[in-house]
Parts: sequence; C-alpha cells; structure tokens
Amino acid sequence: MKIFFLMVFALCVVHATVGNAAVAIILRRRHVPFEFWRSGMPFYLYKCCNRATPPAGKALCRFALSTNVAGLVAIVDLLPMFASLQYP
Repeated sequence: MKIFFLMVFALCVVHATVGNAAVAIILRRRHVPFEFWRSGMPFYLYKCCNRATPPAGKALCRFALSTNVAGLVAIVDLLPMFASLQYP
C-alpha cells in the first residue's frame, strides 16, 4: 500500500509541475499578462486563465485547474505516507 501512495504522489507532483509550466508557456504565447514569479502559487494561473482579456479557452482553464487539483492530491497523499512511517 505504501508503494501505491508513493506512485500516486510521484505522478501528481509530475503532473502539477509540468502542467503548470505548460500552462504558463501557453499563457505567455497568447500574451496574457501574469507575474512569472507567482506562477507556482496554487490557483494563480487558473485565475489568470479565467480573467484573460482575450479568452484563454475552457480547455486551458480546465487543465490549469487539474494541475492545482493534482498538487492538492499530492499534499493530501503525504498524510498516509507519514502516518505509515515506522520508527525502530
């Protein structure tokens, strides 16, 4: 079971980081203004997608939201992993 939680954590972290980078690149190419240093903050890129003057598109907004959900799942997934630690 510990291996399962570790794999879910790893996949969620990869999806969150690569997905956030992809959303940031797409927003930059569409000339949507956002602050690059805040792009790693939860829900910031999702807000930028929703508030874009030329609409960023529903698919990009959903993808930005999925990266945030993946990050939250990774954080919640840490709890059972820490709970299963055994001290000698």
